Amino acid sequence: MSSLAQPVTVAGPTIIRTVRVNRARTPQEALAATERRQDVNDAAVAEMPRGDSDEAEVIFFKVGRWISDDDLEKEYELRGLVPADPYALAAVNEQDPVFSVDYPNGTHWKNANDRWCYAAFDRWLNDDCGVHVHGSRNEWSTGWWFAGLRKNHSAMVRITSFDSDLFEWGDALCLRVMVGNVTPEEKATALELIDRLQNTLTEMKKVVESI
Repeated sequence: MSSLAQPVTVAGPTIIRTVRVNRARTPQEALAATERRQDVNDAAVAEMPRGDSDEAEVIFFKVGRWISDDDLEKEYELRGLVPADPYALAAVNEQDPVFSVDYPNGTHWKNANDRWCYAAFDRWLNDDCGVHVHGSRNEWSTGWWFAGLRKNHSAMVRITSFDSDLFEWGDALCLRVMVGNVTPEEKATALELIDRLQNTLTEMKKVVESI
């Protein structure tokens, strides 16, 4: 790009923002919602990762030196993070339109051809706020803040979603299942929730094993 594990203690400041993310939007709609002037490559926009939750805790960190995408990936690893998806990053900048004025921010991902792409929000020389989405080249300069998500983010989102469904299911239905007094539809719902719980526990086991 042009001049543009385990949790460990890493020197440097961080900023945390929690946002709602509309995953139903197209990539272009996600960018347009930020109301920024766009400097984008259509192919890179089309390949933007969508992510998988309607809420995200986005953690921004600053490296403070020129850095390549390969070395930036190591910085994410040091902090126990993965790069935030562009949808979550756009949601932060949509929620706070002036965030990028003081904190130019970005993220990156690899496309289907294993090449780096990036999304970045900053202020242009004419004071307009802009968004850039391109295939990366060269290095990130010293002023950028990088957006990440915790490595166990997806698994925690799924367990939270399961809990919400279970509560909505209701104590009365749980009791009927225990005594075998359920309709075929309720039985199907119970089996679906049990399958989802098993899948979630499998994901959580992988997270714990990776720590």
